Amino acid sequence: MDERVFQEFLARFSDASDLKAAIIDDSGFISASFRADQVGSFHEAAYRILQGSPGSAECIPDEEVPGKPPVFYTPLERNGQLVGLLELTGEEQQTRIYARVMKLAIESMLQHEVSAVRLQKYNTKFDLFVQKLIYDPQASRSELEARASRLGFLYDCMRIPVFITTDTIRDFSELVQQGSDNPHYHTQDIMTLSRSGNVTLFVYLGYGEDVLRSYREYLEDYLKWWREAMTAAGCRYQMHIGSIQSNLLYYRSAYDHAVWLNNTARCEADMNWFYDYTEPFLKSSIPVMEFKEIFDVFAENLPTDFLDSYKKLLDSLILCDFNLLPASKRLYVHKNTLSFRLGKIRERLNINLMQDPKQREFASNFCLYLKMLLP
Repeated sequence: MDERVFQEFLARFSDASDLKAAIIDDSGFISASFRADQVGSFHEAAYRILQGSPGSAECIPDEEVPGKPPVFYTPLERNGQLVGLLELTGEEQQTRIYARVMKLAIESMLQHEVSAVRLQKYNTKFDLFVQKLIYDPQASRSELEARASRLGFLYDCMRIPVFITTDTIRDFSELVQQGSDNPHYHTQDIMTLSRSGNVTLFVYLGYGEDVLRSYREYLEDYLKWWREAMTAAGCRYQMHIGSIQSNLLYYRSAYDHAVWLNNTARCEADMNWFYDYTEPFLKSSIPVMEFKEIFDVFAENLPTDFLDSYKKLLDSLILCDFNLLPASKRLYVHKNTLSFRLGKIRERLNINLMQDPKQREFASNFCLYLKMLLP
């Protein structure tokens, strides 16, 4: 919190109200108060409440003290995280009304502060280059190459994007800065944070045919440092690896390929390669109307419960390369139960998925359509 801004805010509030107010940070220290001499001191009562992590927007009354006006505390949040408390002292009904209004105002100021920091962050030449590289569809090749040259980055070498997601919201800025400690780090690596705060790497691979033969082994070694760093930070992570590019103009697509693995393919492994998912990606790029014209008659004439069961069953079989035992484990059913359900599909559609490759192709594409229709 910016103490000066909130101190000025409370000063103006005090001029307009008889209530006494203070803002306490998440460590229990007073960030701003109607009494300037209190700023920076530890507030034990507020700290106890913070330790209990209140999650309600309602006022939380302090213990009543005879002869003194009641004190109320209201949680302050930023991006769903508890970041402090608002303390108001005064008559209860008036306090509850002001608490809601002040909570909204303070949280809006906190969010504005975050946005201002982000804007400041993107004012460096490097960050402007990265923003153009992966987010600006209007950026030209000549502009990207000029920006890369000014920063000392090669613009015609091969790089591959890695999009790292975690199970917690963290600020990984410091970790990105430490990325040069990686024994496989190269000065041509581009390391940054995405707009969502996820670590994003464009790993330098070099030039020539040899890259295409060895990039997976190299990347697995390269990412060991990042695996250890994420584990040390107590994060569960996934690494989504996009397509190789040698033209800066296509880095945005390569980054989108990596993000697609997370957002659409919803891969479960801790390391996922886009080149292992090109078929579903290409199919997902086909307009839905094309699928509708091909498969809609089947979806309209089959029972909804059958379609739902079919989608789950085929989805597991496809992921397990039509191997019954691992597919049954994914579905948490016995192998015989899975065989029975396959028999039901054979009865309704007259197809044998385990013996006829062409019928299997039809079944797989129909499953893809159902996933679009019944996500």
